Formats: sequence, C-alpha cells, structure tokens
Amino acid sequence: MARVAAAFPNSKPDKMTMQIYFELLGDIPADELKIAVDNCISEDGRVFPPTIGELREAWQIYREGRATGHSFKMLDGPKPVYVPMPQECRDELDAFFKARGIKSKYRDFYNHVSEASRK
Repeated sequence: MARVAAAFPNSKPDKMTMQIYFELLGDIPADELKIAVDNCISEDGRVFPPTIGELREAWQIYREGRATGHSFKMLDGPKPVYVPMPQECRDELDAFFKARGIKSKYRDFYNHVSEASRK
C-alpha cells in the first residue's frame, strides 16, 4: 500500500481501508503484488488508486502470462525484464526487411538479450 499511497498522495486511506487491503491481498506473494501494483498505477489516465479487484485482476494477468512464458516489466528493480516479441511479429519483421534487401539486426539483438536473461 505504500507504493499506492506514494503514487496517489491526495488519497488518504484510513486504517480500516488499509486493513481490508492487507487481508484481501495477503495471499499474493509480495514480489508478484508489487508487479500488479506497478502495472495498475502506471496505467494512462489513472487518477484514483487501484481497487482490490483491479489489483487481483492485474495479478491474475501476470500469473497467466508467466504460465505461458511471457514476462512483465517491473517499473524498477535490479535488472531489466524484457517482454518477448511474439513469433508472428518476428516473422513479419523478417519478411519486411528481407523484401527490402536489408539485413535485420533486431533478431541478433533479441537473441542476445534472450540469452543474457536466461543466465
């Protein structure tokens, strides 16, 4: 809740509100909840703190993405996390550059980043 309060300084939750958030979000691992909070508070146009339901939904989306091999970028942390480009996008980029006779360097970069993130 400290991150939410810092992102929305005009919102002043009382003790009861804080208790409810802690009770209803307490089953979510702290590192995963941080990602869900960061994804919610960084939404364009957001003017109010995320609700418990919005935080749980963001967490579910994160969990489902993790289960399928996708990752989500955290707003801050010790090292960056890259979101993988879908295969169909990589194929279309390859075709685009090949049709113009340009050797694409994005795949070399992507492979380098992917190798580094696995270490």
